[in-house]
Amino acid sequence: MTTLLYKAAGEIRGDDILPLNDLRVHYPDLYERHFAKYADRPQRVSAPVYPLGCTWADVVFLSPVHPAPIFEALHESGRIGPAVIKYWTLDAELLDPARTCILLKRHDPSSARNRPRTSSRTPPTPPPRSPLRRRRPSTASAT
Repeated sequence: MTTLLYKAAGEIRGDDILPLNDLRVHYPDLYERHFAKYADRPQRVSAPVYPLGCTWADVVFLSPVHPAPIFEALHESGRIGPAVIKYWTLDAELLDPARTCILLKRHDPSSARNRPRTSSRTPPTPPPRSPLRRRRPSTASAT
């Protein structure tokens, strides 16, 4: 069985892993907190995810790599403070291949994301809902 992991970004509510656009409807306060991560690039949330026919804010990002070593390395490098890692596990077999894609990320030290944030912006109105539906992963467990 291939296991994917989802690192909860702070407080966990409910039994579902929700994309940003669903947070706006179900947990507006969490939406505001998580949208703040895009303050320096608000256009990112409406960027298309071409293989899936939706936007960045309509998807959930999962990892095949356990988050603990990643956050330990970030802490050791001085980029973040100590972190308590809460994560969900999901059997990859539960995902519909037609609604799943792999994002390859590369680090660019000169990108705007790596510069200090200096402004706070009001979140834009989200794009129309995508055809993606929430799934309740029956094997997900908070740890």
